[in-house]
Amino acid sequence: MLTIVLQRQNETANSTSGALSKDDGTALCAILERGLHNADGHPRIPAGTYTLAIRPFGESHFDAKLKDVIPQYRGIIQVLDVPNRTAIEMHPANEVSELLGCLATGTTVALNGGDYEASASRNAYAKVYPLVQAACADGGAQIEIHDIGAQADS
Repeated sequence: MLTIVLQRQNETANSTSGALSKDDGTALCAILERGLHNADGHPRIPAGTYTLAIRPFGESHFDAKLKDVIPQYRGIIQVLDVPNRTAIEMHPANEVSELLGCLATGTTVALNGGDYEASASRNAYAKVYPLVQAACADGGAQIEIHDIGAQADS
């Protein structure tokens, strides 16, 4: 079982930055999320541990864009069993306005005009995807999400 860890680091009212790593501490990429208290029904995922899966090809609007970028692409990474939510994905996005509660990969995440933005999101996704896709096909994968100030057990 592959475990990846999202450690949230900073936040604004509308956005959250974090770092994604393997459970051994190996850095994978930066993560951009919505803010904790978005009023439109799409806040960030609550802290906790969630199963990851590969959503069947054709069920995400990202599929057409990513199949030519990632040779082993079979469908978007989905975060399962998020309370009161469905279709939560990990996908490329550069701005928080492109997210409805999902996780966006980035090479870096930095403040720009009051909110966090991700850079080179497709490149970061292309790095994370093969790892998660292979694990989902062979034993499973999960993500541990830790809030700001809460550290993963070492």
